Amino acid sequence: METSIKLDNGTARGYAIDAGGVNILFATTGKGMIACGAFNVAALAKFNYPAVRVQSPVKTIDDILAAKAAEINPVAAQLGITTEMTGRECLELMF
Repeated sequence: METSIKLDNGTARGYAIDAGGVNILFATTGKGMIACGAFNVAALAKFNYPAVRVQSPVKTIDDILAAKAAEINPVAAQLGITTEMTGRECLELMF
């Protein structure tokens, strides 16, 4: 499932992929992403791509927007993203 996420700085895209009893969740601005625990955000830094893994458990796009950041790759940190931020706040800095 794909959904639009209206933010102050633009519109992000949220994705929920049913993987047989578990949802793989992420949202992207095109410049960076927030995601559930299924993603390796450190590996995405090798591609100079800002990425944040939010705290679990999350089951919906609304959950990842409300959850606090648990892991931030160095590229995302350069944008001013911290673990004190929610997924929504992280996305706002990825425009």
